Amino acid sequence: MKVTLDTNCIIDLEENTSTAPFLRQLISLHDANKIILRTVAISASERKKGGTYAENFSEFKQKVAAAGLGHVKILPTLAYVGMCYVDWCYPVGEETLLFEQKIHEVLFPNIEFYYSDYCTRLGIDPASDIIDPMQNVMFLLCGVIFVLTAIFS
Repeated sequence: MKVTLDTNCIIDLEENTSTAPFLRQLISLHDANKIILRTVAISASERKKGGTYAENFSEFKQKVAAAGLGHVKILPTLAYVGMCYVDWCYPVGEETLLFEQKIHEVLFPNIEFYYSDYCTRLGIDPASDIIDPMQNVMFLLCGVIFVLTAIFS
């Protein structure tokens, strides 16, 4: 079984939150070759606490390692300008965009696929400096199970 962890799982491990013991059980299952555990490269592009971003992908790899996930595979993401690292992404075409949209509709049926549509519904200026919650849900589903520790509504 393949299990893919999102950014919030990495944060939960770093901060030793109440979900960290369960995530460590997944790491143990991975280490025992009972599951295949992975994380996603898009996590490297998310805003850190304090409003900054990783300087480079190596900084993200260090963060992943510090969380106890340095030995798990990092899955490349879709190539969105400003949201990915060149060596850690797949090109985006009409087919991949449609596939991502279908996945989004299943996992997040109450959240608009396009950030601009989300902002329109909430009356938010898309150009404002608020944290883009959609950044947490933009991913290419590469595993059987995708572990999300935060869901937006």
